[in-house]
Amino acid sequence: MTGNERRRFPRYDTEIAVMIHKDNEEIPATMIDISEGGIGIISDRGFFPGAGINITLKYIDDYSIHGTVKWANLVSEDGGTQYRIGIEADSILIESDGDTFELPARSEFIKRLLSDPGK
Repeated sequence: MTGNERRRFPRYDTEIAVMIHKDNEEIPATMIDISEGGIGIISDRGFFPGAGINITLKYIDDYSIHGTVKWANLVSEDGGTQYRIGIEADSILIESDGDTFELPARSEFIKRLLSDPGK
């Protein structure tokens, strides 16, 4: 890692529709990058650092990422304003055949997301 680089894991760009679940609300968002430690999203709604949120995505299987907001920045792009949010992933769950379990190998989850030609 270089002097200012604080990331422990490499970050990979992606663009996947997700749903944020917070306080009985569902907020559509887009996952724009992912690493073994967390994800970056763009949303019309901001969240305070320290907030716990759940993110779901239907992609190959049904996934749920439980995480903590680490930072949020207001960004202006294409005449609109949105929030760029960094989320530390506390756990990644997969639902398959009616069972839910935690993914022990986050690197496999990332490879699966990035290698699917349907994304």
